[in-house]
Amino acid sequence: MGYWMYCFFFVLLSCMIYRKHLLSIFICLEFLSVMLSWAFIIFFNFMGYGVFFVMFFFVFSVCEACFGLGLLVNYVRLFGYDSCFVLDSLD
Repeated sequence: MGYWMYCFFFVLLSCMIYRKHLLSIFICLEFLSVMLSWAFIIFFNFMGYGVFFVMFFFVFSVCEACFGLGLLVNYVRLFGYDSCFVLDSLD
């Protein structure tokens, strides 16, 4: 297995271990997006496409991070903490 597969399994393991707080899950997901961006850079440079697609991916990664952080701030203001156990009672 390559380096990228180890990083991917590390992110999945981290999400399973640190699943109690939303901020921990968001940090693990951001690590996954950084790992994917490095894989895209290597792949697109190998294929000769340049970095246009990588910049396109970076734009969506930043938008996703800002959206997630905004939701987390609203969630903490509403409930007072970022525990995932409150998500079960939102029905």
